Amino acid sequence: MKTRLCFWLWLGLLTASSMLSGDELAIDGNFLQLNEDGKPTEWVLHGWEGFQPFATLAVVPQADQGANAIRISEATAASGACVRTAKRFPGKSGDRLRIQFRARGVGQLGVGMYYYTERGEWNQTSAFHPVTLRPGWQSHVVTMELGNGSTGETGAFNCCFSIKRGMEFELASVKIWQESGAIRGNLNLPEEWTVFAPVDRFLQPTAAELLAIPANFGGAAGQTVSFRDHTIDLAPLVGGPGKEKSAWLFGELTSPIECDYTLGAAADWWMEVYLNGKKIIDTMDKGNDKSPYAIDNHVVTTRLQKGRNILAARVVTGAASSIFMLGGPNDLRNIRSSLKINRIAWIEDFNGPKPACRSSAPPEFIQGNPTPGLLTVTGQAVYTTADTVTITPPELPWAWPDNDDFWAASIRIQGFGQTPETRANANFALNLTADNGRQLAMRLEHQAASDQLRIVIAQDQEILAEQELLYQLLPADFIIGVNQRGEVILSINSLVDSSSTVLSSQAAMLLDAASLQASLTLKATGAQPAQIVIDNFIIGQATAGDGFPEVPFQIERAKTFDPVQAGWKLAFSDEFNDGKLDLDKWYFVEPGQEDRIHFEDGKLVITADWNDKKTNVRSASLYTHQEFLYGYFEARIRFRHEHGWWSAFWLCSAGGPSNPFHDGLEIDIYEDYYLRSKEPGGEPRRILDHNLHLFAGSVLKSWNYRSTLPGSLDDYYVIACKWTPFEISYYLDGQLITSSATVNHSPYDSVTYDAIHHAAGASPLRAILSGCCSRAGGDPAFGNFPEDFRIDYVRIYEYPDQDSPKVTMTSVSESDFMLPPGTRLRFSAQAEPSPQSQAPIQAAYLFDSGFLLDYKTKPPFDFEVFLTKEYYDTTRYVAPGRAGRRLEFGPTLHAYSVFVQDANGQVAHTTPVLKFIKPTTASTPYLGKPQIIPGRLLLPHYDEGGPQVAYVDSTPENVSDKSGTFRPGEQVDATKSVVAVASWEWLKYTVEVETDGVYQATLRYGTPRRNLRPLLLLVDDVIVGEFSIPPHEFPDYRTATDSVLANLRLTAGRHVLTLIPQSGANLAYIDFTVAKP
Repeated sequence: MKTRLCFWLWLGLLTASSMLSGDELAIDGNFLQLNEDGKPTEWVLHGWEGFQPFATLAVVPQADQGANAIRISEATAASGACVRTAKRFPGKSGDRLRIQFRARGVGQLGVGMYYYTERGEWNQTSAFHPVTLRPGWQSHVVTMELGNGSTGETGAFNCCFSIKRGMEFELASVKIWQESGAIRGNLNLPEEWTVFAPVDRFLQPTAAELLAIPANFGGAAGQTVSFRDHTIDLAPLVGGPGKEKSAWLFGELTSPIECDYTLGAAADWWMEVYLNGKKIIDTMDKGNDKSPYAIDNHVVTTRLQKGRNILAARVVTGAASSIFMLGGPNDLRNIRSSLKINRIAWIEDFNGPKPACRSSAPPEFIQGNPTPGLLTVTGQAVYTTADTVTITPPELPWAWPDNDDFWAASIRIQGFGQTPETRANANFALNLTADNGRQLAMRLEHQAASDQLRIVIAQDQEILAEQELLYQLLPADFIIGVNQRGEVILSINSLVDSSSTVLSSQAAMLLDAASLQASLTLKATGAQPAQIVIDNFIIGQATAGDGFPEVPFQIERAKTFDPVQAGWKLAFSDEFNDGKLDLDKWYFVEPGQEDRIHFEDGKLVITADWNDKKTNVRSASLYTHQEFLYGYFEARIRFRHEHGWWSAFWLCSAGGPSNPFHDGLEIDIYEDYYLRSKEPGGEPRRILDHNLHLFAGSVLKSWNYRSTLPGSLDDYYVIACKWTPFEISYYLDGQLITSSATVNHSPYDSVTYDAIHHAAGASPLRAILSGCCSRAGGDPAFGNFPEDFRIDYVRIYEYPDQDSPKVTMTSVSESDFMLPPGTRLRFSAQAEPSPQSQAPIQAAYLFDSGFLLDYKTKPPFDFEVFLTKEYYDTTRYVAPGRAGRRLEFGPTLHAYSVFVQDANGQVAHTTPVLKFIKPTTASTPYLGKPQIIPGRLLLPHYDEGGPQVAYVDSTPENVSDKSGTFRPGEQVDATKSVVAVASWEWLKYTVEVETDGVYQATLRYGTPRRNLRPLLLLVDDVIVGEFSIPPHEFPDYRTATDSVLANLRLTAGRHVLTLIPQSGANLAYIDFTVAKP
């Protein structure tokens, strides 16, 4: 059975579910309508006897900002006093009110509602929202929802303000908006349910049999269960995971009144939900048909009867899982949306050498990986203080967003201290200071000895919301978003496990704010100096929502998988029984690693140990010679334990992750750097990390999941991934791996990537076994070496595509490789069903470099792409990955392919079409003089003009020149050679060719790595040849090897050469000699 996921394409402009607009009620909140006694006609003191003797109600003309106010004083009754709207306004349970007002006084003001039935009967008082008053006038905002009372359904309400005995207050500028609720009722679902399982999936009881909870049902006795987070996994109750197993669930709900009631449900895969014998939800024909599984997948408003109500549900399981989810009205209202930055107005990335923000103490700039498993090296700032340090961005133009977006500020917190030893007690705050002088703050309270951070949202000194967060979830991006309605959302997006934590509240100070200024503060709260490591201080706009694209597609996500039973053919295997490495199957990634492997008891043993000087730990990496496009990749492995290194089983191209449609991506089947103990000498953890890495242009996009091993680290496990055109799912001992956290990049509870939410791959990869040595695996000083991990076997099964549909690219509007920005590209594709299955084509999808641009559900499959920033900003191509770095449209490689999927879920794709976007500005020669041909072209002497004009480099600074004197301020890693070259970086050179002729170009380079893709040489934007770069015999990257490109015809005059690497190597120069005049 295939899980069908139906979505709409995300355009990055999602509406926040928390927004409240609605209709403004006619309440005379400025108190202009007065009777002959000068009292307001639309506001009265509530006449309940508990408020007798009644307080004094008086109108105060022009009391606040020229507006009238009312004053409530002399509240001597035991229950104080209450002023309310004179009119009752129609309303039902679930309607939302936003009550905005200004007030002054001392003490607490209660804001609430009085309910009445549709027949006008008194129907209870709502809970009152407390508001702290100040002697000076302040704005306030309260959001509330109408509920039902005990007499009947609510049909009308008053809004009221109450004070305690002895208080007085003034009230002005009251406005109330009412939004009709889509969710009705306020009763919680039953805590306990009775489950009957397994039962016949075709069991169809009568309506009368669903009016009570039976003792036995369908031949099964009842079992009492409870939902956890609205979810129950039925697999243990139906006899284990598997398709088309059935269970029935019964629950009893007692209602004091007859009323409307909203509930939501989801199931993998089919379900029916009944209330008092009547079917209210039915997905038996098409399955759940929505993702992610959530209680709002299928929502219905039904009718509860007074007294006992019986809910019953039939669930038939799918292949992927056996979950059933159910939520009542309160659960549906509590669904909260996280924030995602969709527009950056200003960013400080701390790449140095001088920050764009001001601070009261200078930071130390460092370079590092944001977290283990992220390949990107970023600039980070370390601030240290024994007192307080403040960090402030420059003055920026300011305006509230003109749509439903939030104004947002974000900061990435790496940790409180560079090392565990430098952790100290501290408070860190992201402050939003309004022009009215009030302040909203997101504050982190850190105790060095605690595993928890306390997160507080505070308005001035008033705490609005608070929550604890595990310290081990750092690094994380903290995004606070606000709007002019007073709404506040804080999203905490962890880079460790991709989970999101959301806090929300209301801040009245925002109602009067014309502008906000963001700042950061670090304050030491103990005897030791405080230290924090931060990155990516961003100001911009954000949207609220899950951000998942809604596009129709299918993936299988089978709960269990056996490639042999599925009929997949074995394409590669090594059982390691010969006691030596089969060099026809494997090669070492670099020379000199042979001493780090041996064989023992039919196992390959990869060892880590100190080098001869005891300065670093060394291990080995083995690559398959063979490449594989899709398949099932499995290895039986015993993991390692120690600090200072980690092991990995992964898939990648020989040159590392790059464009997934041309030269590879990286699929980490597992990395075990989190297996080491949390602290040296402690118990090892059982956490694995599963990553997906690829590049769009020069920006690395990554996502991750974490999972927990079920047993001992001394056991062997079969760990695997199934890679198909639309799906990458991970398996342990044949079972689909469950993610250890709910991640923010995916709708799945399993370790699964797909082509729509993440990226598609279309280039073959090698299987790799690695011992990896760096600080990402912990400090080797705390490790015990030698240590090893052991591999019993590696087996790779071929993906069967014989039933796949057929698709070809029939036309591309532009034939040139290099294209200017603004070009309109047209693609046409022709698709045919599989000759074997004849399954109809369901959709065609146009991808660029792995990322979805557009799709169509019926022919003709014609697509149009504009090579502009405006076009790409509406696509998944620019969406950031785990590191949070958004890709800006610019000169880089684009690889276009059309994928099609049929009704059986089978996928095919066209051969990618490569295009390269030209820079918009011409570069100029280095130091003003073109290099001469014939002669030596010095590759560090690339043109001037800066990034996106003369070069593209993926590192933030020149990591090769430690002195900072060679081409300061530029990013290319160069001195005597260009080093650390990455795929699809590029360099331009203006040259003067003295003589027409056929030339020979000899590239001096160095790399010990095998199977690397060649370097492209372009003359005036036309590809004229490729430099192959086989490995040399040295174990390092010294530039001592030549690659020759012959028969290169050049004409006399000035030309611009472009060198585009497709793999990594060090590059020194190109000698051009005349072969023929």
